[in-house]
Amino acid sequence: MTDTLERPGSDLVAWAAEAEAAAGIAKALATTAFIPDSLKVKDERNQVDLDATVAQVAAALLTGQELGLPPMASLRSIDVIPPGSGSPALRANALRALLQAHGHDLEIVESTNTRAIVRGRRAGQDWYPTDSVWTLDRAKQLGVRGFNDPKGSWQRQPKVMLVARATAEMARWIASDVLLGLPYIVEELQDGADVDSATEGEPAPAVAAGPARRPRQTRAAASQRGAGARRALPGPAPAPDQPAGTDQGEPAAPTMINARQRARLWAGLKRLGLTERDEALAAVANWIEPKREVTSSNSLNEAEADQVIQAIEAEQLRRDARAAAEDAQAEAERSQDRGDDDAS
Repeated sequence: MTDTLERPGSDLVAWAAEAEAAAGIAKALATTAFIPDSLKVKDERNQVDLDATVAQVAAALLTGQELGLPPMASLRSIDVIPPGSGSPALRANALRALLQAHGHDLEIVESTNTRAIVRGRRAGQDWYPTDSVWTLDRAKQLGVRGFNDPKGSWQRQPKVMLVARATAEMARWIASDVLLGLPYIVEELQDGADVDSATEGEPAPAVAAGPARRPRQTRAAASQRGAGARRALPGPAPAPDQPAGTDQGEPAAPTMINARQRARLWAGLKRLGLTERDEALAAVANWIEPKREVTSSNSLNEAEADQVIQAIEAEQLRRDARAAAEDAQAEAERSQDRGDDDAS
């Protein structure tokens, strides 16, 4: 009984110590470029409120820790929308990385400018996976904020936005426990969404007919079955509205990669150790959909560049998580060794 009563208090004391450590880290980083603008709190004169920013960054670090993210990965993965004093949210690529780190299956079955299908299955689940389908028609019917804004993300990069919304919906269906109080992703809050409207309806089964359950397959067999399902899927639905500037229903030419995207892309490739040009471009070609040869980053359009940047950040998150796990394991082994030495 005593142990039961003392454990919650001990946990709270430990958490308070972690909060103090997080505040120290936040104070050290608050004035650096590593703190995203969305975490900075500004006063009525548009000046950064240092104390409030430190508190907000510390909260982001603690939240990331609960999600299993290292400190710097937390700063790259959590935003506040609207910036400064809105609601915290995860970025879509961070959400995908978290689900995969927990062993859940998540696959982008289809991604076009008019429809995205994300398929998921909870780790250990031995029945059919489910599909989240997001189309431009659905986004229009929900009245997402900025849908008709010609300069907004829905018009400039609909493929990215559709995948993000389908990813978030699938995550809530199969792994809500992973989210731990962060049910939104950044793209949803920017759209003015709420979870009730964002998750309307039940998960759609990937296969309409057949037995309710099937034995769990190997990853190779599941991959082959997923490829077959992709071939069987109907073609993309027509877009509800043609963007301005089109002629006789032809899609407008995509906007090409901008300077900011190009800088982020190459900086990310360098962080991953992809410093050889040919090797880096081969990785870029593997990350974009549909696949094609890439001879220069200048040949990418904005949507493709965003795909690559998200893939780079997801890979960095996976590496950070793996390194943190290895460090924790090493520390546990050192602690065990010290305990054995003390016992002897």
